[in-house]
Amino acid sequence: PVPPSPPSPPSPPSDYEDPKGGCQSDEVDIQIQGVSGAICAPACTMGFFCPRDVPAGVTARIQCALQDATAHKKYCALICTPGGTNECGSNASCKPIQGVGICTYDDDKDSAKRATVQYVGDELVV
Repeated sequence: PVPPSPPSPPSPPSDYEDPKGGCQSDEVDIQIQGVSGAICAPACTMGFFCPRDVPAGVTARIQCALQDATAHKKYCALICTPGGTNECGSNASCKPIQGVGICTYDDDKDSAKRATVQYVGDELVV
């Protein structure tokens, strides 16, 4: 008899996930000023490059659009269209800010360890 095929390995964790389950080592649990919810956000590389590994079902645009007001470190965000189709994937929603939308998760209320950042859009900080 033919042995059963082994189960497929679980998909590796992606960036931009729900902080409720903990963020990856290259991410920070952040909240954006003026926006409810939180997201695990990776830092921008060289000021504008962002990882492309998004959770399943996410179609939002990846952009280096967040900045820590104190350290001036920039972070990546999922940019969406408020009121549009669900571009943010499961458990996340598109929150309006400054004429665009940003994906965040609403189910994690533990904000003690969360960093607060500002939305700065796609401006290049030199």
